[in-house]
Amino acid sequence: MITMNISIRDVSSQIFQKFKEEVAKERIKTGYAISEALSEWLNKKSKEEKKKKKVSLLDVKPIKLKKGPYNISERVDEFVYG
Repeated sequence: MITMNISIRDVSSQIFQKFKEEVAKERIKTGYAISEALSEWLNKKSKEEKKKKKVSLLDVKPIKLKKGPYNISERVDEFVYG
């Protein structure tokens, strides 16, 4: 992983102070903790976007089933309900 030095403006001093206290308790580097926080925030946003994405019936594509009715209802449920 490549790291970089950055400056961030308009950070709440109270929140950053609490953050630094927690980082000190955990005995980890502030940069590492900030990277983890940013990563979690991005993952949360990604999950929110996936929830917002609506599936249209036009998006449904036919699937080729194997011979025989092997667990078809389970496969249909998985396809329809995720």
